[in-house]
Amino acid sequence: MTAATTAPVRIDGVGKTFVDARTGEPQTVFADFSLTIDDGELVAVVGASGTGKTTLLHVVAGLVPPDTGTVRLASPAGDPRLGVVFQQPRLLDWLPVHQNVALAVEAALLADRVIVLAGRPARIAAEYRVDRPRPRSPEDPALFDLHTRIVAALA
Repeated sequence: MTAATTAPVRIDGVGKTFVDARTGEPQTVFADFSLTIDDGELVAVVGASGTGKTTLLHVVAGLVPPDTGTVRLASPAGDPRLGVVFQQPRLLDWLPVHQNVALAVEAALLADRVIVLAGRPARIAAEYRVDRPRPRSPEDPALFDLHTRIVAALA
């Protein structure tokens, strides 16, 4: 079997548009968006406010249907286990913006892969594999380099 048929999460060509409640104008969040998450992989999705992170989670969880494309969830038992933690604003207003960004990146370093979303419609602006053993040390030069690249991709 290939990863394409056994991936626990496979998002193929997803499109999602909402109507802006203030303007009445359509807002395309995703257009032909695709992403595959492998078995056992922990993926962090980061990006600026409004880039579609929450919409992506809602589409994958089945809380919001995609307008186009497909989302496939697979598990050995045929019944995927999925949990969703709903987003709340968690900016620390006493810290400067760059330190808030750094906090988000620190959390992302727990992942096996970091996906940076950008733009409207959202696209994968950068993707980083975190091939470091656990537990990870913040003093690891490779993690510091990765942290720098993620912050640059978020800018």
